[in-house]
Amino acid sequence: MADGFWCPHCETSRSLRILQSVDIGAAGNFDEVAIQSIECDRCGKRGMAIYEESRRGALDDESVAHTGYWLDRETAVHIGLLLSACQGGPRQNESGAELKKRYSGHFTAAPIAVAGKEGFPLEYR
Repeated sequence: MADGFWCPHCETSRSLRILQSVDIGAAGNFDEVAIQSIECDRCGKRGMAIYEESRRGALDDESVAHTGYWLDRETAVHIGLLLSACQGGPRQNESGAELKKRYSGHFTAAPIAVAGKEGFPLEYR
């Protein structure tokens, strides 16, 4: 993932990067959902992002939401470990199911809780 996004914390262009991304497939009203870990190259702020895409309706009509959430260091490490476990190894399926369960629950339970946190759009500037 070559190009970075605008970091709203340090207000720097192309510094917010996606470190890991796991596609959890269709969920709810979305045809594609990915959970991502993010970090700013400049200020070091870490977090997670949720990419949601819906291709329902007209052929040329798709809806995309790409929202980031800042996390404390411990929570950012936890989401990173969970994403890594989803990408291979003996617990891959179990970890993927856990990630999808947390997404379905809107990430309301510790240790990965973003419910009530103000999100920000991932955008290029």
